[in-house]
Amino acid sequence: MQKTLKFIVPAIVAVVILGIGGGVYYKQYAAEQKERAARDALNQSFEDFLNKFLQNVHAGMIDYKQERKVLVEATGPRNLSDPVYVEENYQLVQMLIPSLRKRMANVIKIFEDAETEIAGLVEGQPENVQTGILKKWADMKQAQGQVYIGYFAAENDILTAYEDLMRFYYNKRETFKVVPETHIFTFKNPEDEAEAERLQQHIKDLYAQQDELLKQDSDKQP
Repeated sequence: MQKTLKFIVPAIVAVVILGIGGGVYYKQYAAEQKERAARDALNQSFEDFLNKFLQNVHAGMIDYKQERKVLVEATGPRNLSDPVYVEENYQLVQMLIPSLRKRMANVIKIFEDAETEIAGLVEGQPENVQTGILKKWADMKQAQGQVYIGYFAAENDILTAYEDLMRFYYNKRETFKVVPETHIFTFKNPEDEAEAERLQQHIKDLYAQQDELLKQDSDKQP
């Protein structure tokens, strides 16, 4: 009987020790699983947010470029063949420029609003879980945000140049004609013709500068 007890007692101790060790392991495993689940859920939420964010930016850019196309057409020779058309398109441009600048601001605001959404997304998450998401966002914002800021900085100068050109056409609307076959401006005063060419060339130069900027980030163009 004593031999049996001697055998049973160590066995019981071993089971207790294994039970304690197993409990510790299980708690550690459960904690790891919980952290992994939280990280996976946050990554999915971030992916959903990012998809929506990029869709909003893309939609804003489409709206901007469509309206900007109207501006380009309004200042083109085909639509300025008569002083009455010049006056009408001058008024149109006066409305388009502020609208386009507002659309620019709206796209940039999408980036600004995203900061608040990201902060809310990671709030309450473990620090190591937050770090990964915040780094992904910082990298994406650095790559994309700088491109859009640079693009719109160039666009702002281009809009000003179109505004100056259209104001010139408006002021000189009685002193120039557009050749129907070639759509070329002809001015009564050679100095006015030289000024028109200078303003047109300035716009071309701004476009070239913008293209050069975007070539540097060709895979990230707006």
